[in-house]
Amino acid sequence: MNKNLIQIHINDSIANITIDNPPKNELKMSFFEEFAECIAQISENKAIKGVIISGQGRHFSSGADTNELFGLFKNNKTIPDEITKNSSVFEQFRNLQIPTIACITGVCLGSATELALNAHFRFAGTSALIGLPEAEFGVIPGLGGIVNTQKLVGTYKTLELILKADSVSSEEALELGIIDYITNKNELLNQAHLFIKSLPDNYNVIRKKEYLKRINSNTIDNA
Repeated sequence: MNKNLIQIHINDSIANITIDNPPKNELKMSFFEEFAECIAQISENKAIKGVIISGQGRHFSSGADTNELFGLFKNNKTIPDEITKNSSVFEQFRNLQIPTIACITGVCLGSATELALNAHFRFAGTSALIGLPEAEFGVIPGLGGIVNTQKLVGTYKTLELILKADSVSSEEALELGIIDYITNKNELLNQAHLFIKSLPDNYNVIRKKEYLKRINSNTIDNA
């Protein structure tokens, strides 16, 4: 599959999804359609044992195309159908029964952060920047970002991050529990691949904390 905004290739039973809209890798509306097709393809292929999603080039993604986003709300007094559909796509990603890792480099903002939060694991480069800046534009995260952030950092910190439109470094995100692992950006994809290969065949995301201990074992070398 090689379309306008997404590339996907299978390597050693792992699906590698690349957001391919550099330099910012904006998540245009057509991205969500392509992403839904990717998820369906992965769900049907029982040989795939894990998923890694990353961005082409320097950044993971700057988030939604704001012109498209504001266009959806221009003549709507309720939540546009597209937002509901896009949220459903992210939910399908979250519900995959195989390990999924978001590999974050550069900026990961807005809808891109919401995408990453729906991955089972989040690995980041040392200079990554993660945030939910929607409040700067007079909106709030609409693709599950509020609920998923609250699960990780609690209500108070979630409100602070969203209302202040704060972005945090990968180091601070690791301390907060938003990020699970930091390494040199050049090693990110390789470490994610090794980590997935270290996981058992009876993988279950509810054992996430147990699996993360493998990062400190000989299976995954710390950078």
